[in-house]
Amino acid sequence: MPSVYIYPLQYLNVNVSGCDCVALENSGCQIPIVSKRLFSRCCDDAVGKVMLHGFGKNHTVQAPLVNVTVRVRENDHDDAVEIPLVCAVADLCAAEYDVILPADVIRELQAISVAVNVSHSDVSDVCDLGTDVSNVVSGEEAPEDVDSVPVTGAEVDATVLAEEQKQDPTLVTCWSQAQTGKGGFVIHQELLYTGTR
Repeated sequence: MPSVYIYPLQYLNVNVSGCDCVALENSGCQIPIVSKRLFSRCCDDAVGKVMLHGFGKNHTVQAPLVNVTVRVRENDHDDAVEIPLVCAVADLCAAEYDVILPADVIRELQAISVAVNVSHSDVSDVCDLGTDVSNVVSGEEAPEDVDSVPVTGAEVDATVLAEEQKQDPTLVTCWSQAQTGKGGFVIHQELLYTGTR
């Protein structure tokens, strides 16, 4: 009889428009969703509507769209970069989380979080001259938007951060190592971060 492996759900502690909560990572999600409970605590008025289609037949609901900001919630950093998102509001019927985020949004939040940590570190603490990284990721394009949902300004924040990293003289060695696949650094969407997450 074949073995069945259950893959654990992935969660991330986030702050949504000033409210600390837990986000569920969902690789099949096309638009971020916040719970009605969270919406009542921290979100502004609706900016539009969207039809959400669930997993089964006839699982369709019309949901309001709201503007929020999301950042990774970290105990030792209050300066995490926020990204603006347009989210649907729905009853999630779950006590474990208040937000469902697409996998690409989770990756972007984590990449920004790591990049901020690297840019605030002493170069002598983060540059490892002996490590070889064989998979350097560079210049991947962002995923396409879902139908007619308004485009967020997330790229603006990442672009500003990338420029600050490039101008930071303490990161020159780290950039060089990332470009040659050494030191445990990688470049993703023009941001420098460590290859270990």
